[in-house]
Amino acid sequence: MEIGQDEREHVLFLRQALGSAAVAKPAINLSALSTGFGDESQFLALARDFEDVGVSAYGGAAPLLVNKTFLGYAAQILATEAEHVGNVRLQIARLNIPTTPLDSKDVLPPPSGTQFMSNNAHGLSVTRTPGQVLYIVYGFVANVTQGGFFPNGVNGVINMSSGPA
Repeated sequence: MEIGQDEREHVLFLRQALGSAAVAKPAINLSALSTGFGDESQFLALARDFEDVGVSAYGGAAPLLVNKTFLGYAAQILATEAEHVGNVRLQIARLNIPTTPLDSKDVLPPPSGTQFMSNNAHGLSVTRTPGQVLYIVYGFVANVTQGGFFPNGVNGVINMSSGPA
């Protein structure tokens, strides 16, 4: 409940901060996920995917932000998302829920992996470019502008997937 409330607050905060520059909410296709709603284990595995990708997305997009105020807000949201993913990854390990990698950058928690944290060899958060994130959410397809979780694509100027990470 707390994570869900944080996510709703992030949307409201970003819409207010961006004002007229905020883009419209894209269409979302939850059935494209094929999991996440059957039981607690499915939900936590899907939450791990979302939160790990979200943390990597904020880290990967940070260099694109030129407005220091927006960069500060993004850092605060990234910190909250990192708390979310730490909690979810701990629950996955505690409940022995298997997970599968999303791409070559994915760091799986126990029992499927060996790391409780999704950090790289330098102790830094894994990052993904916007195109790599879109590759995942568009259903693991390169060089497209729609599909998967976002059947009509995302709104805004960055909307094409790249290849996998």
